[in-house]
Amino acid sequence: MSTFDDKQPRRIVPRWRDSVATVVAGELVPFVTGERALPPKPSIEVVERRLAEWRKNPSVPFAADAVGVALVSGRPELARDAATFLLRNDKEGTPASRRLANVVLGLESFEPGDLAPTLDQTRAAIHRLRVRLRGEPRNSIGWIDLARHYVVVGLPDKAVDAMRRALALEPDNRFALRSAARLHLHRRDVEEALRVLRKSERTKTDPWLLASEVAVATVADRQPRFIKLARAAVASRSIDPKHTSELASALATIELREGHRGEARRLFHHALVSPNENVIAQAEWATQNLPTFHVPKRLLERPRSFEARAWEAYRSNRWMESFNEAMRWQSDEPFSSRPARMGTFVGSVLVQDYVRSEAMARRALQAWPDDFGMRNNLVFSLASAGQLPKANVEAAAMKDELLADPRNLAVWTATQGLLAFREGSIAKGRALYNAAIVSLGLQKDADAVAYAAAFLAREELLAGTPESIEALAQARKLAQGSSSQPLQAVILGLPTAPVSR
Repeated sequence: MSTFDDKQPRRIVPRWRDSVATVVAGELVPFVTGERALPPKPSIEVVERRLAEWRKNPSVPFAADAVGVALVSGRPELARDAATFLLRNDKEGTPASRRLANVVLGLESFEPGDLAPTLDQTRAAIHRLRVRLRGEPRNSIGWIDLARHYVVVGLPDKAVDAMRRALALEPDNRFALRSAARLHLHRRDVEEALRVLRKSERTKTDPWLLASEVAVATVADRQPRFIKLARAAVASRSIDPKHTSELASALATIELREGHRGEARRLFHHALVSPNENVIAQAEWATQNLPTFHVPKRLLERPRSFEARAWEAYRSNRWMESFNEAMRWQSDEPFSSRPARMGTFVGSVLVQDYVRSEAMARRALQAWPDDFGMRNNLVFSLASAGQLPKANVEAAAMKDELLADPRNLAVWTATQGLLAFREGSIAKGRALYNAAIVSLGLQKDADAVAYAAAFLAREELLAGTPESIEALAQARKLAQGSSSQPLQAVILGLPTAPVSR
């Protein structure tokens, strides 16, 4: 059975995008007048060098590099010819490069589309960056972008090495510190993420870094070290609210966790004065625990608010819209497991789009090859689509150590029941589903029991068995009283009679 925990707590950990997107989003501008912007912008000489390389090698990759560097440098007008070249060669370019070209030409704002670069395109970007960094070893931004590419293709150790080089060059760089913290969270090394942030003196004075320290500390279930400084920064009237937005949101999350709803609501209102999309997503998540708190609809339309829109649609039972936004969210954060967890569940269970669900799961498994939920949901999607040879290949890749967790084992038992049904082994499939139901019942997970019963009923009905009507009645009974709207949608979507074979 497909699995997804829609009650999982959320922390406002820093986003990690490439340098171009981060600069364009305005998250690296100085918050004190006269302070040097971080990271330093490429000089005009660097832009001209990229343009010269493109003219010598008139291809999409070189044009994309020139356009990106010109945009980061604040001189997009220098790359108009390269941007025009990108658009003329639309079939060669990636969605991201075409959008960069549109930004340079003033045709649209910077926001990714429905598709992320393919893995082959990401590997090609790694090659180009490695070549460039041989000639520019002190390019800290290049090392950070290289680290991100490595994470996307599932090479976290190489990502750590690249990030260390970046931090060695600029140990107090906001972009480097926040990116490094996110990298170590991805590796589930929370202590290292905290160490990196706390080692820099800049963290005590930069509200963006204070926000990261508070958020990472809560992930580690530790007391934030600089919480007094964080509260003072939020209360300060001399700092533009856009710079304290994430910080206020991080503090609001702590207050909410401790049951101080009034203070949490006040801090979230502060955070939403001038929020980025990360803050909007955190506020949307908080609405499930703050009944009288709502995120204004206008904020959901902010650029890159894919996660917030995915959750808002999910809680409003607009399943296809939620699925589409989850796909865009994965495009924006291809190394994160969270968009794929939501998307593969909604896509395979609620809208039955098995092709795109498979694609989401496979992409997530590049960065998280040992993720139980992703492997399970991939097998569920493939089996539900009738692609049994592919499903069995992926099932064989499931590692035994991932099944040590009792819930994982129960969910996987149900998924094996699906495989058995689709292979024609009805009695075996029924036995596996019933074993999963018993196990989940012992774990007192009523909704999971009802899901397993619903999927058993689905398979009985599709197989046209004599037991199908009883299985359907049992699933409906187990789902009675549940407040889970996705579960109710699954029950309502079941056939009402055995399917003729």
